[in-house]
Amino acid sequence: MKSTAQINIQEQVSQCCRECKERDRRRASFMIFNLSDTQSNDENAKREDRERVELILEGINVTASITNLARVGKKGGGTKPLRVTTETESQQRKIIQNSWKVKNLTNYENVAFASDRTRQQREERKELVAQLRDRRANGEDDLMVELECRVANKNPTVIAITEAFPKHSTSTILHQEFLIKNYNLIWNGDSPNKHRGICIYIREGIQYSAVEDAQYHIFEESIWLKLRSDSREELLLGVIYRSPTADIRTMLFL
Repeated sequence: MKSTAQINIQEQVSQCCRECKERDRRRASFMIFNLSDTQSNDENAKREDRERVELILEGINVTASITNLARVGKKGGGTKPLRVTTETESQQRKIIQNSWKVKNLTNYENVAFASDRTRQQREERKELVAQLRDRRANGEDDLMVELECRVANKNPTVIAITEAFPKHSTSTILHQEFLIKNYNLIWNGDSPNKHRGICIYIREGIQYSAVEDAQYHIFEESIWLKLRSDSREELLLGVIYRSPTADIRTMLFL
């Protein structure tokens, strides 16, 4: 007979598996808010929604194939969000990355885009936003909380940051202070050559390896990685910090 603890662990594992599957199912989808409902019948409304979405995508200079779209939410609750599914996850990411351009489109200035999040993701993001609001109200300026909120909103594959460390700081900066859930962190905080600090965040599940080739390490403060795409192609990623006032010769190991 299973103990209560064993049953609880099994339930947690099952719930985690369901959540992972649900997130995978939504990876190629995104949400559009404040796009007014049409007054047509169901079929005509869906066609008009598709035409407007395609017009918006053209306006933000993104090419994508829409495989499905549907209004979600209860009737009578105002303008319902529109869930749009694209052919690939990369198309969805490109749309989200360029969605800020929609504010420049006539008649669509108030339209907003977001990733298609699960209930758990929405609750986690809501908590992060509340934390950020409270901490700012108390006079704190914690950029890590803001970064976590932005990451939760955009779900990027790679994040590259320069000037990660405070200027002229003499305090010890710990690796765990920079960690973000569901991302691997590569940084130069342990390097004797660090000055302002650089970080790269790689979303979990993405294969990567450090590049040790000396030809890439002529820069005094840099990180170089090789990423492997779904098609098994290798991509070279480099992040370099250069002070705006530095002479180019001072940032090279020559």
